[in-house]
Amino acid sequence: MAECIKCHDSCKNCNGLTNTSCTDCVSPYKLIEAEQKCIVVEGCPIGYFEDVDLQCKPCHEYCITCINTPTQCPKCKAKYFKQYRGLGCVDSCPRGLYGNYMTQGCAANPIVTSMFPEDSTIFSYGEFIDLYATFEVLNQEPRETYDYGWIISKLNSNIDLAKDATKPYFGTDITRVHLDNNILEPNNYYNITFFVKGKNTFYNGMLGSMYNVIYIGIPPKNGKCSISPGQGIATVT
Repeated sequence: MAECIKCHDSCKNCNGLTNTSCTDCVSPYKLIEAEQKCIVVEGCPIGYFEDVDLQCKPCHEYCITCINTPTQCPKCKAKYFKQYRGLGCVDSCPRGLYGNYMTQGCAANPIVTSMFPEDSTIFSYGEFIDLYATFEVLNQEPRETYDYGWIISKLNSNIDLAKDATKPYFGTDITRVHLDNNILEPNNYYNITFFVKGKNTFYNGMLGSMYNVIYIGIPPKNGKCSISPGQGIATVT
């Protein structure tokens, strides 16, 4: 027959292997819920908050400290971020925002403000193709914390040709480049993407990009080349 043991004097109620496994405390003791202990403290330890019953309850796992509820957190643990327009801590930010490990806040992604060539531009094979883009970072992010560049691929292909296909101009950065005609193949659509991406050491999910699709027609023989990208056919006249 099981024997009933009186709870410890600090416990109002207990439930466990010992009489100090408290579920509620007598005043002035406070319950450390995760440890089922009643202790005398002026305030709850770091990582706990005092509820309406004057008991110490644990903060959310992403929070260093919290007030009134587990998710009302003035400070987050490392690698977590203050909730955008909220009181808690999160491990990632909403769509359109990225997490800044230095400030532990959510901020707006950079934007690509313009790009050339325009979408659906048609080029003859061998024609000189110039690419350029402009972008804006919206939170004064230091230049060394992000990268930018181009992605060139055939339509419906994941193979990036940018390393071989893009050629920078002397004395300029890679916001303006031209395409190597020896790399591009005739009678093909190409995705042209410009991106701005935060380095993972500093940011979580920082990315802004714009892409357009261009078409490269087949090479002309004798005469003028009439390009029909909708059908993928060029007619020599």
